Amino acid sequence: MAFGRSVPLVALAALLVAGPALAIGSFSPSAFKFATTVPDDGKADPAGWQEASAELNFVDTRSIIPHLWSCRVRVGMPLRTGALGPVSPESAAEMSAGIATEASGTVIHSRPEWLGAEFCVAFKEEMTRLFRRDHPSLAPE
Repeated sequence: MAFGRSVPLVALAALLVAGPALAIGSFSPSAFKFATTVPDDGKADPAGWQEASAELNFVDTRSIIPHLWSCRVRVGMPLRTGALGPVSPESAAEMSAGIATEASGTVIHSRPEWLGAEFCVAFKEEMTRLFRRDHPSLAPE
């Protein structure tokens, strides 16, 4: 009986080791590789634009058999704002990882179980809401 219950845990441990975008309890900023898509012209405010696309892995271990899925997210923000000044790719990645971590915890616990596609829609909506709440000068309209 003990062996039967340990198989899902071994599979989960293997996934955690193999999935670089997933950290236990939080997402790593390294999952968000920001690149400039519109250079800062030095005139407008906000100015320029940078984006990152990330494949984030999720594991729901609330049942005996863990549920695994991933969501592709795209995050974009200005290179410079009046409120924050310059926004480096590293700062953008830190903010995005924090927002993704908070959003995943909120969304995963809002239902007893999820289908991956439904979770991804709710997760992206929650990320947008949190960006607007925490970083209004960066959030899309």
